[in-house]
Amino acid sequence: MFEILKPYKNAEKMEFVFYHGMYVYPPDFCVEYAQSHGIDATYLCGFMNTLGLKNYETEQSKQSWTTFVDKLSDW
Repeated sequence: MFEILKPYKNAEKMEFVFYHGMYVYPPDFCVEYAQSHGIDATYLCGFMNTLGLKNYETEQSKQSWTTFVDKLSDW
């Protein structure tokens, strides 16, 4: 993500990074969401349940959160 956006940043054409879609979902969210979109929950939930940057139950940061913060601060 950072490498793809770097040319825009260097050209001063980017004002902020909005990191949407990588938040933690409640455990029961995905099945209902998939059904409302006509998608087989077996496939979608396997993907969506890995997206969060923190553990839903413990709120502990995952390695992906640390990597994101480190990259953003060095960027």
